[in-house]
Amino acid sequence: MTTITKDDAPTLTPGSRALTALRALAGEPSESLTGMLGAADRQAQLLRNLLPVLGDQIPTHLTELIPIILIDYIDSIPSAGISFWARGQWNIHVRASDSVDFQTFTVLHELKHIIDHPIRRQQPDLIRDVDWEMLADHFASRVLKIRTESGPGVRRKEEYL
Repeated sequence: MTTITKDDAPTLTPGSRALTALRALAGEPSESLTGMLGAADRQAQLLRNLLPVLGDQIPTHLTELIPIILIDYIDSIPSAGISFWARGQWNIHVRASDSVDFQTFTVLHELKHIIDHPIRRQQPDLIRDVDWEMLADHFASRVLKIRTESGPGVRRKEEYL
């Protein structure tokens, strides 16, 4: 596994974009889920390096880092979160009644869907939908450095309450 340090992270000048840098770390879409998990690890590491702080301030700093993302907290939505493109920006809707920690996890989960959007659009049958969800959970877990008892791994959003 390649480790990305702050020195290795790309310098984001006003003309460059964090979302583009995160997407570039995926490289060519991997035929294996293992390869895609490795890319998610690199993306999570880069995002950790780019964010000035972690924790419940992640959503605020994320919208500053990637200004084309708008995060809204909605009183009544049937799922923890959803992401979609509308009116020239990415929107992430998060259930307002969830805990702050769970909302942060959900925002990062939805960010991974935004990062992966071009790949999913170009190759819709690359992996199963359940694997895309697992990949988004994996990314969010890695950004937050959540560990399971068996070591580094995936932790479902439902377990992060």
